[in-house]
Parts: sequence; structure tokens; C-alpha cells
Amino acid sequence: MATAFPRPLYTATIQEDDTVQVTVDGLVDEYASMNDAVAAIGKKANALRRPVKLTAIDPRSEQPETYFIVDTDGSVDLDPDPPAKTRAKRSRRSKSTEQGVTLTDIIDDDANDPADAPEAVESDSNDHEEDLDPMPARNKRVPASGSTPAVRQAVTPAVTPKRTKTSESPSSPPVEESSFTSSESEPPAELGFAGWWNRTFKTALAPSAHERRIRADDRDQEDQRRRDRSTRKRIQRPLDSHHTIAVVQLKGGGGKTTMAYHLAATYGRVRGGNVLAIEINENQGTLAERSHHAGHERTTLDLIRNLDSLNRRISDLIRYIRPQGDDRFHVLAAPPEGTDRSRVDGSSVTSSHELLQALYGIMIMDTGNSAQAPTWKAAVDVSDALVFVAHNREDDFNLLKATVKAVREAGYGDKITKSVLAVINTATDNQDRIHRLTDYAQLEGITGTIVIPFEPTLQEGEPFDYDRLQPETVDAYHEAVALLTDQL
Repeated sequence: MATAFPRPLYTATIQEDDTVQVTVDGLVDEYASMNDAVAAIGKKANALRRPVKLTAIDPRSEQPETYFIVDTDGSVDLDPDPPAKTRAKRSRRSKSTEQGVTLTDIIDDDANDPADAPEAVESDSNDHEEDLDPMPARNKRVPASGSTPAVRQAVTPAVTPKRTKTSESPSSPPVEESSFTSSESEPPAELGFAGWWNRTFKTALAPSAHERRIRADDRDQEDQRRRDRSTRKRIQRPLDSHHTIAVVQLKGGGGKTTMAYHLAATYGRVRGGNVLAIEINENQGTLAERSHHAGHERTTLDLIRNLDSLNRRISDLIRYIRPQGDDRFHVLAAPPEGTDRSRVDGSSVTSSHELLQALYGIMIMDTGNSAQAPTWKAAVDVSDALVFVAHNREDDFNLLKATVKAVREAGYGDKITKSVLAVINTATDNQDRIHRLTDYAQLEGITGTIVIPFEPTLQEGEPFDYDRLQPETVDAYHEAVALLTDQL
């Protein structure tokens, strides 16, 4: 390599976001990685037709400055003639074997080869061995940086070098394993300055804290994907027959309709079609208003009135059901307030259920608010599993207890063991109450408790839109449906 003159001197500073700022003669350029920066400096050296000096600065490193020569072809060597103040630091550092070996020590280590001539360094110390600062007569060469893969991040440039000598001098004791060297259980750095250094000089620098965080995030994401796959398999598990799930809570506005819709949508999206959400309510419900509209206004009452004329074919139900688009399920809504509901009783619920279960694999029933209503008792009776629902509020907690008591008193206590409690969280996020709700559910024998995160998009009574849910909310509904499917 030709001689590198002191000027121009390039300084590459590793930023907090792992980009690299290169400064020369007061001008600053920014690069995505050290690899890109060195490639650009190599082009500048080529234009000058001689190597240039480069100081790499990593503020997060215990040795913040490392010195290089960048050749005209973009290859990189350690600078054989770093600033004198750095040599003095090296001399003092060599006293202790307890400190990690840094990149500058690599220069010293190569220089201690018997084939190389040491260079004396002036010092005020009386210890002659400490005054010696050997410099290498040769340096490692690497290919042009254009052939080096791009990297994304800067890391600490400190490493235990691989020794090639057959003997050690008294002033250079054996080096113990350093925290800067990658362990057997942890792969060497691949990103940033240390990743670039590892590829360039064939070393094994350990990853920085930032790269470890990236790796941890990658592991967390892979774990999440693995959990998602497992949850989906549980939801998609083959079932031997039709199953009905009733959503119960003896409180108006307790979240039953919201829960029924999103449970059905989750089944529809993950498991597939043949899913129905039906509103069995002695009062006016809101499922018709908040679900996708259809080209008709027919309701559960119209279906009941025409049961005798219907066959067990989906085509017969087209006039009554409301397809929910991408959510891939159907809605059968309750009649509006003021309608004559005299024919909506327990026996009609049982009869309609008998017809519908032949056409749908999963049916979600949105029930009413009175445990004394025949429709409520019939819905619980034909169900294979229950979903108790409560907002994270004290009044909902009290009515949840009343609902569980009503199910027991109606003679369906055995279904509680095949039930799930879904707690819809509120903006206040009262964790103490969530713990009390969870403890209560466990005490009552409810299979499990799922907390549905607070969802701002559902607070204004607007139509349901599954695609607007937060990812955490979707995950919670997936887990709720998987837990339900486990009971079927």
C-alpha cells in the first residue's frame, strides 16, 4: 500500500441510530452503514490516487477511536502509525490482563511477531518494557468494500485477537477471554461497526447491546408467530358436529353484542364459513345496526314465523341472513323495538336452532338481559359452551356474579366448566379489578379469563369493522376463540 498522507483526514462517527457520519474538511456526509461509508471513502482515495486515513469514532465503545488506512480499491488496513497519544494509552493498558483487549491491541499483537522490528516510544516511565510500543511492519488486507455485504448498525469495536505467535514476551502476557469476544452460545456481531469489522478482519466481536435487542426482538417476533400458528391450529381443529356458544351477561350494554360479533368474525376469518351470529333478545338489540347491512330488514321473528315453509338449505335463508363480507359469517338479527314478539318464545328458539344447526357448523347466540325470559333459558339450554362477558367496571362485576348464579339456578351449572370469561377492558385499566375478576372466574370453575384490550374504535357505537381493531385486540379474540374451541 502506498503512503497515506495526513490530509485529508476522514472521520467516521457512528450515530445512535447506527448510521455513519463522515466528516472531511468540515463537510459532513451521512451513510447507512460503515460498509457504505468505507466504500465511499475508497472512491475518494481512488480519485486522489493514494490511500487516505480514516478515524472511526464509536461513542458507545470503551475505546471510542480506531484508526484505519483506506486504499484506492476500497480495501482497509489498520493504521500502522496512529496518533502518539493513543500509543501511550496502549502502553498503560498493557499492564493489566484483567481488561478486555481492544482493536488497538490487535495492532500491538501483530507487531509482537518476531519477524517484525519494534519501534521505540519515548516515555517518562522507568520501566523500559512499558516504554516499548511495537508497531506492525505488515497489516491485514481485505477485499474492496464493494464486495462486503451492507450492515445496519454500529457496535463496540473491542475484541480478543487470535494470537499466531508460538511464544509470548514478558510484556505481553496471555490474553483471557474478553467480554468483547462472542461466546459459543452467542453468534458474533453481524450488524454495524462490529459486524463490518468481523467481516473485514475475520474476527469474532460480540454483538452490541443494540444488536442484542434486535436479536431479542426477532426472537420475540418468531415466538409470537409460533404462538399465532398454534392458536390458529386450535381454532381450526376439526369438530365432530355443530356447536352453539351463548354469550351471557344480565346487563344491558354489557358488551354481549360486541363480543358475539367479534367471536363470530374471528371464527369466520380463521376457521372459515358456515358461522352464524344470531340475536336472541327479548328487547331490541343492536346487532342489525352495527353489522353490515343487507338488502332486506327481515329478522329472527320473520324466520320463526316461516319455519314451517323452510327446508334445510342455505338458499332458503338468503331472505333472512345478512352476510358480513370479509368477516365470512352471517348475521340473523333481532326484530326492532315495538314489534309484536309474542311468537318469540323458548320453543321457537329451540325450533329455529334445530333448523340452523343443520346449516351452520358454529353458532354464536347474543342473548338478552333477563334470566327469567324463556328465550334466555332456551339459548343457554341449546348451547354447548358459554361466554360470560363483563366490562372492567364494578357494576359489570356485580352483574357477572348474578349471571353465573342464574346459570346455576337454572340447572346449567355443568356448562360453567365449559365456559370462558371475556373481560372487556376500559380506558382506566383497573388491574386490581381484573385480578379480582380472574380470581372469581377461577373460583367459580370457569375455564379461563381473556382480557380484551380497550378498543377506541368501538366506543362510539359505530358499525363494527374488524380491520380497524388493534393487533393486541385481534390476538385476544383469537385466544378467546381458541380457548372456546378447546371446550367443544
